Amino acid sequence: MIRGNLYHPDILFDEHPAVIEVDGLHHALNPTTYRNDLRRQNDFATEGYRMLRYTVADLEQRPDQFLEDVHGLLRHLRSR
Repeated sequence: MIRGNLYHPDILFDEHPAVIEVDGLHHALNPTTYRNDLRRQNDFATEGYRMLRYTVADLEQRPDQFLEDVHGLLRHLRSR
């Protein structure tokens, strides 16, 4: 729970303060959803989480880049 909000991110790494979100097109097209996503991202950031965000198309078209990004973030967090 962060700032009184219970969030269920797409991927949460318990051992590291890292979150991954995958957004469908409705996240960009709906102003309320977009605002809520920004608030959610800021809430995680204020608690020290690093967040990576992707579109569904990113995962479909560039899965290797997605995996490289996630591994890079986790390597960085482990080195702290």
